[in-house]
Amino acid sequence: VLDLEAKQIGYYPTVIHSDRGTEFINGTLSTYLKDHLIRSRYSDAYTPQQNGLAERFNRTILESMRTIFKDSGLPLNLWSEIVAGCTLSLNQVPRNKNEQSPFEAFKNRSLPLSYFHPLGICVSYLILPKPMASKLASKGRIGRLIGYNDELRSYKILTESGKIINLNSIRVLDFDSSQSKGESLLWTPDINQITDQQVTAPIDNPPFHDETYDESVTHLEQESKDHSHTELNEN
Repeated sequence: VLDLEAKQIGYYPTVIHSDRGTEFINGTLSTYLKDHLIRSRYSDAYTPQQNGLAERFNRTILESMRTIFKDSGLPLNLWSEIVAGCTLSLNQVPRNKNEQSPFEAFKNRSLPLSYFHPLGICVSYLILPKPMASKLASKGRIGRLIGYNDELRSYKILTESGKIINLNSIRVLDFDSSQSKGESLLWTPDINQITDQQVTAPIDNPPFHDETYDESVTHLEQESKDHSHTELNEN
């Protein structure tokens, strides 16, 4: 990871601060740090307050993940994708009165806010072109948004079959997913719950209100009643 980031930003860090976990205290890492002239610094034993910034960030990420899993009902084995999406979203927020976000300061580029959507939300996507047996066959599928690919500005989608695919063009379906909490994935949302922009009014209501049309109908109904009344009097 350090080699990859060093190639992108052009230099290695001078100090790495961490707790006394075994993943940070071992011969392999010590040799790597000496070769790249990186100084290691460790917090004292049983004093997490010395590593308070990282502890607070870890707690924020864990609470975000817990909320996403609870709200969406996604399986817990997707935690690696969810944690990557959470950290990417949190790094878009400027800190310490800086105008730049941590992502923009580190990557030297920014992402538009319209690129982000709630993780776990249902989306629709177009199927790859194939010879279709019927003209009425479905052209799309419904999946779940589980992550981002910020370099290509694409999305990671969990399909109905359980595969994870990368797509650049999706349509977000914003509907109440409370029915899927703690249950299996909700792939076929109720049409009455969809609040996408294409559904703007109930089907059983007229799309417009024409006063001229209403007056004409009222006039015809009145003439019909008068005619019926006249026939009854003649008889």
